[in-house]
Amino acid sequence: MNNIKNYLVAIGYFLLVVAVFAIILTIFNYYDIVTSKLFKIIKVLIPSLALFIGGYKVGNSANKKGYIEGIKLSLIIIVMLFMFSYLGFNVTFNVSLILYYIILIISSMLGAMVGINKKITSD
Repeated sequence: MNNIKNYLVAIGYFLLVVAVFAIILTIFNYYDIVTSKLFKIIKVLIPSLALFIGGYKVGNSANKKGYIEGIKLSLIIIVMLFMFSYLGFNVTFNVSLILYYIILIISSMLGAMVGINKKITSD
């Protein structure tokens, strides 16, 4: 049960970071500060950073093998994103979408590995 709580906290951090950056990006977009190229980059960086932070929280509470905890978290988030994108929007499945999901998995794995290493050194 404690493990589920850790994943829910990490998903909460993910959603919080995405929401904060979405609000900031909306304000920048309103004042035409963000260009289209920069917007495409930010669209990848925001979820990657959010999953890194969520992975860090999961890894910090894990006992061993942080990369597996990061993979679990990223797969949970990707399934959620996949369901929302196909239920609400007309998203086509292509190579760039697969690359995007791979980037999300890697960022979550790295966050969990950093989190578990920080936990081990701080104990």
